[in-house]
Amino acid sequence: MRTTDDPEDYPVWRFRYIDPDFPADKGWGNVDGETLRSIIETLSHSESKAMNQLFQGGGHARGTATRYNARVLEENLARGARRRLADLELEIDHLVRIRVQGAPRVYASQGERNVLNLL
Repeated sequence: MRTTDDPEDYPVWRFRYIDPDFPADKGWGNVDGETLRSIIETLSHSESKAMNQLFQGGGHARGTATRYNARVLEENLARGARRRLADLELEIDHLVRIRVQGAPRVYASQGERNVLNLL
């Protein structure tokens, strides 16, 4: 159930920048059907949450943070991931991590207020 009437308070997912080949062992090209269903369900369910609910009030993931969804500092990414982001030449205001059931995580760049570009 939505808590506000402003559509810009809710996430919108953009699939344009999905990278099927990076990283080679965990990229979108290696996602099995069951995991893909979980990802779609998680993203779909997240559309009913306001952005501040989705990211539990903001902040950044640090070290062993237990926050499921969080903004991630680019400097905390692996070197290969930082290089790949540079190759994509995206304007990134924030990098975010969305937890899917269990261990999988989905990363996205947040450009416009509520638009999350899946990576």
